[in-house]
Amino acid sequence: MLVGGKELPSHRVHCEIDRFYFGRTYPKIHRSMDRPVKVYGKGHRKLFHDVHWARFIAQMEYPADPYAEKSALLHLEFDFWCSEDKEFKDLLEKWAKDKIKERKSWKKTTKIIQESKGTKLKRKGKRKRKDSFDMLLDYYKDISRRGNKKF
Repeated sequence: MLVGGKELPSHRVHCEIDRFYFGRTYPKIHRSMDRPVKVYGKGHRKLFHDVHWARFIAQMEYPADPYAEKSALLHLEFDFWCSEDKEFKDLLEKWAKDKIKERKSWKKTTKIIQESKGTKLKRKGKRKRKDSFDMLLDYYKDISRRGNKKF
């Protein structure tokens, strides 16, 4: 999504970030926060893109979920980071695309194994937490520490 010459992460990226941090997605939050883009275009971030609105939208869409508010706040952070650094935004888009492809591949493999054995297959052990997303964040923090970016 292009806003005033600055690119923002797609809905897909916001949902993959949710899945990574919380194990589920919060699509209603991201759609609600970005809804004004249809009317205001480039200036849509003037609406619903502050801490108070983010918290309100999260509580409105998912009233009983304690992680919804954190998801909305992450939406704000990643919009800011991606608008400041196009390379970081491109890396996030690639990461999200790879994660979706990986998940679809795992589902397809699981289905084939289930059909051949006639049983249900469950994942064993915990997911690796240090993956390409963590490496992207480390890269971004390293650049910020060196002073190459102005925040």
